[in-house]
Amino acid sequence: MRRQRWILRACFLAVICLGVALKGVWARVSADDGTRWDVSLRKVSHVYRPHVRTSAHEDCDFLSGRGAVRVCAPAEGADVAYSLLCAAFPLILTAVVLALACGILTAVSPRPPSNTAVALTGAALAASFGGTLMAIIAMPRSLAGLEGLPLRLGGLAYDASWLGVGCLAIAVILSAASVLRG
Repeated sequence: MRRQRWILRACFLAVICLGVALKGVWARVSADDGTRWDVSLRKVSHVYRPHVRTSAHEDCDFLSGRGAVRVCAPAEGADVAYSLLCAAFPLILTAVVLALACGILTAVSPRPPSNTAVALTGAALAASFGGTLMAIIAMPRSLAGLEGLPLRLGGLAYDASWLGVGCLAIAVILSAASVLRG
């Protein structure tokens, strides 16, 4: 029973962390002209005066194509990297849904975790790890506006994604141990 509670906690903490990763800024870079670029799993923002709180900025949602499209245009010859970046958001969103499903299944089940819980947490782990790696690989080379700029990955959303992956790894290990124990 204690193991079930730990699986439940790990799954719900992963949902929270991956939710933060879906919304927050993963990378930012300051350009030579004094502007700043912020990149998330879904949006690119070009802030013209970063030191001013209400600065003018252009935003673009590269998944839906809304906003200032030139801000999130793909880099020359970076079709694969751009496709990877576009695939990262749905993969991490899938991980959130699977982790939530595993948490609910663990919470309502009177029995120890089953093979279904192991499969759900394993799939969530694979999706979150894959989506995180895709974003890390693709962000520096996929967007035309960032060409030649030293993009730095980091921040709360980036760290939250790795924390979510870690929580899911713990949930997989605990679920598998419960199934193997019988």
